[in-house]
Amino acid sequence: MMRLQLLGDFELLDECGRSLKLASRKDAALLAYLALQEKPVDRAVVADLLWVDRAEEQARKSLRQSLVALRRILNRNFEIVPTDRDQRIQIDLSYIAVDASEFKHAAMTGNVELAASLYGGAFLGNFRSPTNAFDRWISAERAHLDDLSCGVLMELAQTRLTACDWTGAIQTARAIVEINHLNEGGHRLLMRALEGGGRRNDALQQFHRLNDLLRDELDVHPDTETTALYRTIKETPTQHLLADSKRGEELESKLSDRPGLVVLPLRVVENSHEDQAIADGLTEELIATLAAYRWFFVTSAIQAATYRNRQIEPRQLYNELGVRYVLSGRLRRTGNHLSVRLDLSDPLSGEHLWSERIRCHFDEALLAHDTLARQVAAAIEPELLKAEDEISLRVPLQDFKRWEQLARARRLAERGDENGLKASVELAGDIARQFPNCAYAQATLGWTSWLIFAISALDKEGYHRNLSTMPDGMAACEAAVTLDPRFYLGHAALGGWQTKVGDFSSALPNLRRSIDLNPSFPTSYNQMVGCLTRAGRPQEAFGWIKPLDLISPNDAFRG
Repeated sequence: MMRLQLLGDFELLDECGRSLKLASRKDAALLAYLALQEKPVDRAVVADLLWVDRAEEQARKSLRQSLVALRRILNRNFEIVPTDRDQRIQIDLSYIAVDASEFKHAAMTGNVELAASLYGGAFLGNFRSPTNAFDRWISAERAHLDDLSCGVLMELAQTRLTACDWTGAIQTARAIVEINHLNEGGHRLLMRALEGGGRRNDALQQFHRLNDLLRDELDVHPDTETTALYRTIKETPTQHLLADSKRGEELESKLSDRPGLVVLPLRVVENSHEDQAIADGLTEELIATLAAYRWFFVTSAIQAATYRNRQIEPRQLYNELGVRYVLSGRLRRTGNHLSVRLDLSDPLSGEHLWSERIRCHFDEALLAHDTLARQVAAAIEPELLKAEDEISLRVPLQDFKRWEQLARARRLAERGDENGLKASVELAGDIARQFPNCAYAQATLGWTSWLIFAISALDKEGYHRNLSTMPDGMAACEAAVTLDPRFYLGHAALGGWQTKVGDFSSALPNLRRSIDLNPSFPTSYNQMVGCLTRAGRPQEAFGWIKPLDLISPNDAFRG
């Protein structure tokens, strides 16, 4: 049986699965239209749909010619396209399977799993419409099929949530949001799935993405059910924070010389119960958010709390905790306004690295701890990278520790010159071989390998196309995300490799995960734009350019 694919890319396949090429775009449009008609359709209606710019007789002649072209392709063994001259046309669908029709039938009969597997993307998603009239028909069909698919996927996501299949529920809920980014029900399902999978911060961030979308596009706020879910997730942080601390300790043991950071409890200038609660909540959110970056370790909230209200020398923190960086701050309340001053410093050298003053309303701060924490983390992380970069470049090669070797490998690769790229892969590969269970080492090897391949693939003058890094690079990325699925660099590199080989369906979740884990890493946004563009989804790609523009000024390696 022949097969016609209308969901996603248009494609016509013969009985053996080989692709059949039609002579013109209007032939493809005619086939797509007739394939979804349950009853015979008048020739005049079809002519007006596709040849509206021509006189009646000329339009009918063009229709006849297009039908002849379709017969030549389709009527090999059976008369799929009729050869008669009847005023009304209907093709025989007994010998050609149409994915959109199969999807409709599965959805309407309640076969949720089958319907979800059949939905391959937006109806004629990349098809360039030959006329405005046909474009309106596509839009109407697409809206109907999108509504059906959202209903199917929401039912499937709920089933997977009930079964505690967090990974499956996350994938399904993300598919809903991709189809309709303003579907609040889909966003709620995604928040529940993320929380169930132990990704509380990601669940809270999803709420803020929805809030931004609704505000920007509709000038409204999330409804009461969504807001109530957000508050429920936000008010139960303890287990998540302890789990993050434990994971941080496990990672620390795998790469003991990673740089460390302690977030000291925020001091309250005028110590009231409400102000102290806000300060403690923001401190906990800062620890949890910064711990997600994974390339440095963050001391646990419990350990950091032992330094509350203590006068302590910065060098003592270095000696007692082994941390390379200290984040401290104070909170002041004036009326309904809060002012939070934060400072990042190096306790060993006493050098001041970064400071920021954040202002907000008191009533907003009660609900926005994680928003403030994400803003701070997005500003701090590039500064930490920049400081580590300076350390790695001034340490003599023979004195390198594991972390410093990996930091130097990353920095050499990101400079982009051929000699630096080669040296970076050698440095990262050496550590990855010595410590095969170190996620950061594997991610760095995958990242540097991807960079050398990506830049050499541009065929710039002075570069030599290098395919040899691909197998080891992809294997290292896969190892990195297996060893530590919450480390952004592994997902970013794996998504880059998958984009290069054309596996867009696998690349997009990895790139999205990379952005979720580290919203301040601009390369992930660049990769997402490139992946969506190559996948034939340019409109979605545009949506990732705006956040890239916003975060690029914070990139320590920008320019």
